[in-house]
Amino acid sequence: MESVPDGQLEAGCCVGMTYTQTMVRIILPQALKTAFPPLSNSLIGLVKDISLAANITVMEMFMSAQRIAARTYEPFILYCEVGMVYLIFCTVLTKLQRIWERKLRLG
Repeated sequence: MESVPDGQLEAGCCVGMTYTQTMVRIILPQALKTAFPPLSNSLIGLVKDISLAANITVMEMFMSAQRIAARTYEPFILYCEVGMVYLIFCTVLTKLQRIWERKLRLG
């Protein structure tokens, strides 16, 4: 919010808007355009870091996959499925970020 010039708040007050109206209609939309890209990048990075740091869950997931592979004799397919779910999740977040950034630029 500090990236928005102080004159914007003063201009809102000059046209008769309350502080809340000025914040919602003038200040926050401008601040969101500036803050959204780094915040969404942090979210995607957090998703990736959490999955890397979750060693216990990864071990449990691979143990389950090993048990299923022992029955089906197809370990490669199971490990590819786990990787594809993670890849799809991160790709969807990235695509959503791109769509929202375009809407913020146009809006």
